[in-house]
Amino acid sequence: MDTEIYSKRLSVSDKELLLRYLAKAYPFRTNLNAFIDFTLSYVPKEGMEKSLLIFKGKEIIGANMFLQTKAKIGKTEYDIVWSYDTKVLDEYRKTEAGTIICGEIFSNKNSFGAGLSGISVELNKRMHAKFIAKSLAFIRLNRYLFKYIFALFCPSIRKPLVDDSSYPREIKTRLGLFRRLEKAIDLNQPRGNYWNDNLIEFERSTKFLDWRFFTLKDKYQVYALRKKGENDVYFACRQYDLSGIPLLYVVDYRFLIDDFEEQKAIIKAALLLSRKMKFAGVYIRSSLPGLSKLLKNNVFIMKKGGADIVTRFKPAIQEEYSVFHTPADSDMDFK
Repeated sequence: MDTEIYSKRLSVSDKELLLRYLAKAYPFRTNLNAFIDFTLSYVPKEGMEKSLLIFKGKEIIGANMFLQTKAKIGKTEYDIVWSYDTKVLDEYRKTEAGTIICGEIFSNKNSFGAGLSGISVELNKRMHAKFIAKSLAFIRLNRYLFKYIFALFCPSIRKPLVDDSSYPREIKTRLGLFRRLEKAIDLNQPRGNYWNDNLIEFERSTKFLDWRFFTLKDKYQVYALRKKGENDVYFACRQYDLSGIPLLYVVDYRFLIDDFEEQKAIIKAALLLSRKMKFAGVYIRSSLPGLSKLLKNNVFIMKKGGADIVTRFKPAIQEEYSVFHTPADSDMDFK
């Protein structure tokens, strides 16, 4: 029995075993304990039975994790799941562990994936998944970059991780005033939790926003622009260190996709905030062609490649839809 490979659904009692497995599977990740606590705080209420662990004896050797949420496709809302951390430890690749995981993924018709590894890309191709969009990464740097390049050779002057009190309460732009939110319920959001129709957009309920951006103290900041008689425009951000150089990482946002003034407002506010915090620039991802064009027009540099967004869910692949995806969906923000 100790050498048998078998599977079971994730439960809270698996935390320590999962922590040891993730440390082996993803040795370059940091703060694994906080990551597990954060994800498990949401998963038990939203379908923990979806996530699958592969065991050999008493040790986890593989996993396929899921986060359950909702998406509006066209004009209809659906229950969906994000598949992430699909992996088998290298020494067990030729065992039945991979077959078990493949069967699990294939059985979930409503799953989406983003930011896939090379192995996951090939796996999704074999399962006839449709690659519905790319999440493109953009960076714009500022004059503080030179300070941090110098700091690489003088670590004592490097900027530490900032805390919540360092962020301004307001960001004034010519397009409006962004205010920092203290809690998710302060956001004036649309009834039904979606800003747009006729595309694929993922739910932004108060419950989701509260978990995603207000659970981890000081990690995320959310700024909202209130428009009279309309829904708020917002973006969520955090500090992101790129090879020791701090950037403002815009991990989430919502706006009307046909309103380019709203999108410009977010871009301008993020640029102002990065300079206010003395970060070296702004890092943001886009899956929307219109926003990507605006970023290029605002002197953002696009990184080559892009992260694939895939699904086999029929309502999402029967028509050609734009996809409103941010790093706050799936696990891309944690990588």
